Amino acid sequence: VLLRLEQVFLGLESELGRDMTAEEIASLARGEGGSLALFQPVAMRAAKEIENQLDAAEKSLKGSENWNPKVMDAMNKVRQITKGELSMTDILDMAAVFLDDEEVVARGEGLMVRAEEMLDEFESASAKLTDAKKLGDAKGTAA
Repeated sequence: VLLRLEQVFLGLESELGRDMTAEEIASLARGEGGSLALFQPVAMRAAKEIENQLDAAEKSLKGSENWNPKVMDAMNKVRQITKGELSMTDILDMAAVFLDDEEVVARGEGLMVRAEEMLDEFESASAKLTDAKKLGDAKGTAA
């Protein structure tokens, strides 16, 4: 049993992507630090991978026809989130500022008007199809 536990903890070390001392493994086995001790290394590894992916995306976008400064702003926000520089409150505050922006409101209203127009057109076309089907069914039964 002890050998199996040792194998599990050594496997955990490789999963966490970092070398762990015997004291760290023992501390983890005793449950010291709670789940944070277990998940913090995983989160750090994920943040590093996200950073690598952002670097690759930035490199491929820079100089391309798809480059847009707003993309860089969004990528910087993601970097701040993964580094812990932005809290949930900060993110919600940014969202509130964005949603209160007059340009965003105007564009949103424009989208709603266009969506309503498209829905009206769809309902009209649907009604015409229903009428045509009824007419076809009526002619089919009359023949």
